[in-house]
Amino acid sequence: MVADMFHKYSFLECLPSAIHNLYKHSQCHTEAYALTNPQWVLMPLDEVVQRYTQRTTRNAQCQNIDFATLYDGMGYYVACCYCIRTKQLYYRHDGGGNLYEVEHNCNFASSDFIPSETQSVDVQQWMQDVEKCRSVHELNVVYAP
Repeated sequence: MVADMFHKYSFLECLPSAIHNLYKHSQCHTEAYALTNPQWVLMPLDEVVQRYTQRTTRNAQCQNIDFATLYDGMGYYVACCYCIRTKQLYYRHDGGGNLYEVEHNCNFASSDFIPSETQSVDVQQWMQDVEKCRSVHELNVVYAP
């Protein structure tokens, strides 16, 4: 089923092979998969597709695919995103404690934001961050302006 989704939604093919392998291993197309307990969660492919589709519907220039989250408490979390243009990952603050903050972060997620080199991490760095259960405060998180 995971392989079928990667073929059906061409933007998923952009994700790095290490991310493809995580999805193939976990087979999480409809349910989230805990990468570390209780920290990082690999989003189900159904949700990845839904979020990307909603964002590109709002803004066709959106170049970012969310695929994993790290909960930060009080409705906040960090999304690990893949930037199609730079072929790098970055951490984006998301969610919120009220509807205004949720909408503000959603608008930023739907923007045509392209992370700078200093805001980006490669797949190996993200995997180390996951493995070491680094907290939100130890990551280089991008916040909505």
